[in-house]
Amino acid sequence: MLNLELLAFVALTLLTYSVFAPLRRSNHHATSQPEYNACLNHLPPELMSEVFRHLHDHEMTLRSCSLVCKTWVLLSRYHLFYRIHLNHANAPAFVALLKSQSGSTLSTFVRQVTIHRELSHPPWMKETLPVLSSYLHPTSLYLNIHNTLRNFVTFESEGFPTFKEDLSVFSDVFQDTAWLSLSLDCDTFSEGVHVVCAFPLLETLELRGDWFHGRQSYVPSDTPCLPAGVRSIACFQGGSPFFLWLLRQPHPPSISSLSLRDTYVTETIRSYLQTLGGTLQHLSFEPMSNQSTGSSDIDISHNVGLRSIAIHSQMDIISPAFQLLSQVRSSDIEEVVIEVTEHGSSSDLLDLGPTQLWSRLDMLLSTPRFSKLRNLTVTMPWSSIHEIGKNLLPVSNARGVLHVPSYAN
Repeated sequence: MLNLELLAFVALTLLTYSVFAPLRRSNHHATSQPEYNACLNHLPPELMSEVFRHLHDHEMTLRSCSLVCKTWVLLSRYHLFYRIHLNHANAPAFVALLKSQSGSTLSTFVRQVTIHRELSHPPWMKETLPVLSSYLHPTSLYLNIHNTLRNFVTFESEGFPTFKEDLSVFSDVFQDTAWLSLSLDCDTFSEGVHVVCAFPLLETLELRGDWFHGRQSYVPSDTPCLPAGVRSIACFQGGSPFFLWLLRQPHPPSISSLSLRDTYVTETIRSYLQTLGGTLQHLSFEPMSNQSTGSSDIDISHNVGLRSIAIHSQMDIISPAFQLLSQVRSSDIEEVVIEVTEHGSSSDLLDLGPTQLWSRLDMLLSTPRFSKLRNLTVTMPWSSIHEIGKNLLPVSNARGVLHVPSYAN
């Protein structure tokens, strides 16, 4: 693997050369433009791909690179159009671009599509998305859609109109989607379910909040089932009606990866974890900050096929980590991640927790049930966190499984 600092230096050197070399053409010793382009085209493609990969999020630099030579045009466009964001303002212009002479080439680069729909904007998706779908075949789709008229009385009274849109449009668009992230605000639970079930090839589902804020227990009996190919579910700040829907299906999906982040643990979620049994291999958990009982509210003793566990917490990390890992009954655990996610407080005010509990965790991880452990990653916002290997987890440190990555305060 290339050293990142060396790679960054190479990238900077190449880009600097690409900018300043044309300026030297006025000098009679300067290289001609054809010779200059030939030099760029003979750079190893593996090196150029790696350089452009590190420029993935630098739009202005990529735009400049696309003007250097033909080879760099394709490399730049791959990253410029890999992920696109659509809303009421730019969607018509992007459709026009796709219909242009270069549209067929640009459409092949698009792999991620984000659709942002505000309630205050006139409907545009039903007309635009079918056209986009005829050109684009993304595998990842992120939907951020405000589509309910409840709770907007004040908004309307201030003179701002509100507009709903027919979400059934998703039943016929972007059928190659395998990864779906939802942030929905719907009138009914069924409306959100039909959006999820519109993608037959779905493998990964990410749910941000509850898309339906009515009666939490209301899940219609006639709702369709989750696509059979879904193997990974991530839930952020909500999810009880969603998991109730899964439990009521004739054959609850066999999920191998489950992430519960900032989620209030309910009886429904506990029941779903038990239902997964030995099919669950990867679990990521972060209890809601105001849920005092923390991870003791979930039971993973039935999940005997677990291979990796990640525990996240905003403040106290050792208590939920020890409670959760004490429940492990799988003998296949290869990776454990322990992370403090709190960034707002001063690192000097944060407490590592009882030293005795860290020692008990260290001993727990040295028992036979964790004999396959290869990676224990501890991430916290402390400048002196590397002392954790010597003082708090000495046995894991001696085994060579402990990794404490640098964490910028």
